[in-house]
Amino acid sequence: MLAGTGVIWAAVYMLWMLQRVVFGKVTNPENAKLRDLNAREMGLLIPLLVLMLFMGVYPQPFLDRSKASVDEVRMRIGTSQAGGSFASVKPTKDRRVILAPKQ
Repeated sequence: MLAGTGVIWAAVYMLWMLQRVVFGKVTNPENAKLRDLNAREMGLLIPLLVLMLFMGVYPQPFLDRSKASVDEVRMRIGTSQAGGSFASVKPTKDRRVILAPKQ
């Protein structure tokens, strides 16, 4: 309960801070001379935004690339034996983990 309240208050504070920084009054006269993004900066940001949108809408290619590594780690830590070794884990063809009997 306390952690959830902390998360909510953090979000409220962050939104309040963003409102003041982005939409607040200019307090330093030198900041009034600052320009918005130029063409070079937009050229760098647009591909990143497109990639983020693509990863959010269709993440499967990125998940497929990491699947083998994730399966390997899951296979290694998938033992329920305390203090067991990696030698006690035997992978199957469909990448499920079968624990070898204790000797």
